[in-house]
Parts: sequence; C-alpha cells; structure tokens
Amino acid sequence: MLHSTVVRSALLLAGCAFGATLRAQNPAPLAITHVTVIDVATGRRIPDQTVLVRGTRITSVAPAAAVRAPTQSRVLDGTGKFVIPGLWDMHVRFLARFRGDTAGEIVLPLLLANGITGMRDLGTTLGDLARWRELERTHQLLPIRVVAAGPILDGIRRDPYFMRIRTAAEGRAAVDTLHARGVDFIKFYEGLPRDAFVAIVNEAHRFGLRTAGHPPIAAHNLAEISDLIGAGSLEHFWGMMLAGSPHEDSLRALAALVIDTATKSASVSRAQIDIETTAESTFTPSRLAAVSARLARNGTFVTPTFVAFRMHTSFVEGDSTGGGAEHWSAMSPFLRAVYAEGGRADARRGTAEGTRKMDVLRQRIEPLAGPVARAGVRFLAGTDDAPVPGFALQRELTVLVENGLTPLQALQAATLNPARYLDATDSLGTVARGKLADLVLLDADPLVDIHNTQRIRAVVANGQLFDRAALDSLLAAERSGNVH
Repeated sequence: MLHSTVVRSALLLAGCAFGATLRAQNPAPLAITHVTVIDVATGRRIPDQTVLVRGTRITSVAPAAAVRAPTQSRVLDGTGKFVIPGLWDMHVRFLARFRGDTAGEIVLPLLLANGITGMRDLGTTLGDLARWRELERTHQLLPIRVVAAGPILDGIRRDPYFMRIRTAAEGRAAVDTLHARGVDFIKFYEGLPRDAFVAIVNEAHRFGLRTAGHPPIAAHNLAEISDLIGAGSLEHFWGMMLAGSPHEDSLRALAALVIDTATKSASVSRAQIDIETTAESTFTPSRLAAVSARLARNGTFVTPTFVAFRMHTSFVEGDSTGGGAEHWSAMSPFLRAVYAEGGRADARRGTAEGTRKMDVLRQRIEPLAGPVARAGVRFLAGTDDAPVPGFALQRELTVLVENGLTPLQALQAATLNPARYLDATDSLGTVARGKLADLVLLDADPLVDIHNTQRIRAVVANGQLFDRAALDSLLAAERSGNVH
C-alpha cells in the first residue's frame, strides 16, 4: 500500500487550498436530481438518482424519490442526463511547457471545459513545481488536482528537467532528494542503466512512491520490468511490439550498446524505434498475450498517449495544428503560438525517413491496445504534449475505443484507473457517497458512444459548480487571452 505522500497532492484541493474559497463563492449545497449515475466500476447505469454535494464532498447518492434537496440548495435537473466522475489526463507536461505564474491561467480553462478535474504531470523542474504548489496554496488556480513527478531520471540527459543517473547509488540519492522535495511519484526514462533502474524503483517503493516512465532499453524485458514496478505505469505503449517477439532480450541487448556511448537522448529514442520496428517481423500474438497477462497480474498500468504520436507525425508532415485543427481556435493566440513553435521544432528534428518509420510503427502498435486490454491490463488516458489541451484527452478516449477498448474501459482509463494508480479510490474515481465532488454531467450516455463524454452540460470540480454558461465563459476568455 502506498504511503500518504502520493495522495497528498491528489487531495490537496479538498483541504486548505480551495476550502475557504468554495465556502465563500458557492456556500449552498448542490443537488443533481433525476440523473442516471454511471457506475464506472461495473458499467451499470443507475437511473433516476439524486446526487447531493455539500462543500467538497458527495454527501448522498440515492433514488430521487427518497431524497429531498436541502433548503437553499442549487438544483440541477438531471432528467435524461448522465453523471460520471471527473476525468483525469494522466500524462501531461504542462508545468514544463508553461512556466511561471501564467501556467494555470492559460491551460486549466481548456481542461475544465472538457470535464478534466485532475492531471498527472510527467516531468518538470523542482522550481516550477514549487511555484505551482504556491499558486494552489494561495487559491490562484481553477480547482483541478495535480500530481507531479518533478525531474525525470535518465542515463543520458542532464538539464533542469532531467537528472542524469549512471549508477545505483546515484539513483537512490536522486529518489531521496525528490522525495524530500515533495514529488508525488518518480519518473524513469529509457536511457537508464539496468542497475540504476532497479535501485530507483526499489528506493521509490521504500518511500511508498509509485513509478512511471519509458521502459529502459537496457533493463530486463517488459515482463520483468512489470515485475519490478508492480502497480507503476508504462508510458506511450513502448515495448509492446517488442514484448511479442521471441527475440526481445537479444534486441534489447543490441540497443543497450547505444546507451554506453550515447551523448544525446535522441540516439536512444531512435534505438527504441529501431528495435520495435525490427521486432514486428517476428511478432507473435500469443507471446504478447502471455506478457499482458503478467502485466495484469502485477497491476501494471499502461498509458498509450496515441494522440501524441499522431500529433508528432502531423507536425512533421506540415500540419501546424498537430492534428488539432478542429479545436485550434479554442486556444488563445499565445497558446497557439507555443504549440506551433513546438511543431516547428519537431519538424526540424525529424527526417522524412524517421517520420515514416515512426508512423508505420504507430499504425502497427495502436491495434495492440484491444488485445492488451482484453488480457486485463489497466489503461490510463493521457495526451503528453498533444494539442489542444483538454480536447486532446477527449480525442484520446475515442482513439482507444477505435483500437479495441470498450467505451467502459476507455472511461475507466480516465476515471477509476487514475484513482487506483493514486491509491485514492477512497476519495476519487466513482460517483458515491463520501467521495470528493469531482463530477461531469453529460447530455448523453458515454457507454453507448464514447464521443458523448464531449457533450458536457456541467462540471463540478472539488465541489465548485461550473454550469454550461460558466464553461463557455472560460472558453471565451481563453480564446481572447483574457483568462484571469
């Protein structure tokens, strides 16, 4: 069982950060009446319920006929509507991309308007993390929960966003430092030497910290990595094609030679793509099924971030919106400029051959999601750096379903499974009495069509109600660049 450190940030907004603000701004209880509750744990639809919220908690979920809304409650008529838990984007890099005091102002409105009430940041500086925590503490952000890793641990890169780790002793020392600075989990990267990776994970577990990251090329095969990290998460679906090849160990050994001489992480990334591509010729579905069963037994999560791969290809092929054209105008001019420059940087780094190889690999890897999910592996929905924030998560949910997940499994990837990863199912992940009041009210059933998670009527974030008019105002302010 994880210690309370991981849950601290996930529950931060339920404590001092927004408590006083909510009591001042929205003192009346909230009643959502005659609504169908989606039980994301079982897939049941529970019709004609009334959900009562007082402060930051759900105080009752019961048949509407048996519940009377408290005096002076704000009442939302949920007739014909559906309520789900607030969504989480479980792979973002917003704290690194948007530095300083404007970070919350320019990103969070887009998330909240898309029903996102929590996010997991996969790599930033300790300074930016400290600034973000101060903004939370002083009530300057919209009520979206944030858990963060701080700097990433890698064997190659060293800059404010990475700590270069070459030995087991350095790995343990880095985890000790990050734990002392209050990170919520530890992120590992593909360039770590084997001994350092093992030491990092073991030290993280000693402190009760989850882990997440890219499977290190030089460290074991995917099944053994899962044995080591347990209920940690593997990002970007790296290693899945490789895990289906009987030559996984020998291919990893060849790629590991790159790490011994690499001076740039790009070299390691190219090696990763090369071994995955080579593995395809000997890929065996039964072998992947066996490895997937092992991941499922270990409780290991996977975060595919398929939209991020699609975005990269779009940028390099000349689409300045990174495949996000439909929602590009939802962003402020400043935010569009930030993402457009990121796309140009991708294009400069990419080559036609590399992009072609990456896109072919993506097309082969995406359909593996269905078999992996059917084996019982738990998915997390995440978007990495994909534009447009918020809308990208909605797109990721549809891509997951297109590639074999059921609507319920996709919904779980953004609700229940994040709570499981955070070891916070006592407070997050389902619509139930005593849970934190993070809710999304939908106009249509998401179990019939996952696109219905986009038909948002209202969002409740940490007990604070944002009806459709309030969400539209947030989007309008974001588009104009006047979010305050």
